[in-house]
Order: sequence, then structure tokens, then C-alpha cells
Amino acid sequence: MRESFKRFLGTFLLVVNIISFVLTLVLGAIGVYAEIVGPGNFINQLEFLNINMSYDQFLIVGYICTAVTIITYIALSKIKISDE
Repeated sequence: MRESFKRFLGTFLLVVNIISFVLTLVLGAIGVYAEIVGPGNFINQLEFLNINMSYDQFLIVGYICTAVTIITYIALSKIKISDE
């Protein structure tokens, strides 16, 4: 019973880790683009695309995804799931 829960938890953490890592990469690329064109132009482009997020909101979501990626990676390393 405990081994199956450990495997489930490890799989769940792995999925969350992968999703948050991909979001971190995407938001990081968007952040680099925003720094290249400038925050003012970036906000104008968001308004043109009808995206109701500000530059700061993108930044906060990026930080949260980065934190989730790091936390789930540490948790996965503590669980040490081994496929036998």
C-alpha cells in the first residue's frame, strides 16, 4: 500500500514539475521578449491581443512557476522513486 502511494505521489510530482518547467520556459521567453521591446510596447501588444494581464502579473506567474519547479524537484529527489 505504501509503495503504491509513493509511486502515485512521485508520478504526480513529476507531472507538476514538467508542466511548471514548461510554463517557466515559455514565460521566460516572453519575459526576454518584453525586455527587448520594452514594457510599454509589450503592454500595448498584450492589449492588441486582448490579453488582460499586465507586465507585473506575467512576472508574478513566472516566479510562481519557477518556485513550483524548484520545490517539486526537491520533493522528487527526496522521494527517490526507483523503477525496478
